[in-house]
Amino acid sequence: IKCKPNSMDRVTIMMQIIHAACAHDQHTFDGWVIGKAFYGRYDDPEPVSFETRTQRMRQGYARLSSKGYDKERNLVQDLVLVLVDPSCVNGVTRRDTYTDVFPGRPMHGLTFPSEGLKRFLRDSGDTNPIHHGKQAVVPGLWILERLQGIWQCEAAQAADTDPDDHGLPLGFHIRFFHPVRTGQTVQLVCTENAITGVCGGLIYFHLQ
Repeated sequence: IKCKPNSMDRVTIMMQIIHAACAHDQHTFDGWVIGKAFYGRYDDPEPVSFETRTQRMRQGYARLSSKGYDKERNLVQDLVLVLVDPSCVNGVTRRDTYTDVFPGRPMHGLTFPSEGLKRFLRDSGDTNPIHHGKQAVVPGLWILERLQGIWQCEAAQAADTDPDDHGLPLGFHIRFFHPVRTGQTVQLVCTENAITGVCGGLIYFHLQ
């Protein structure tokens, strides 16, 4: 998918708050994964400062919230992550299989190559050890970043206009069901207001 420059600028700005989130409490959540996340962009000014906080929830869960502010201290970006310790939830059963046809319009396969992973880890400052090695887990924030860019490009092409004038959602919610591995290709299925990643009879993530 070819993207218009303004849409790619938004993805670049998104990386700033991703970096702020990854820099907070480094190594505290090594081995943890993202269960779900929310990203919001509320205004055009580029953020000049960030605040990040973490809150422990029930055992094996934590909430990390990063906020980006402009020069007047107006909120312009918001990133909220629910972090999960896999060792505490191994027994959880997920209802995320599909059988024959998953409803929606197939888009294309999305692959996460090792070179792209290295670039993301460098740019984001993510030091979680699960993102290293031959079977590295793809960072959920990298998936979110790429899906946001795809969503905005799709909307811009459909409307034949700039994404800023198309009334895109202020925020994107994503839920992760299974870890995506480096080099794995996930088929994207698009409905009117959602993108779902499926592979081998399983739903890996769902963005809306």
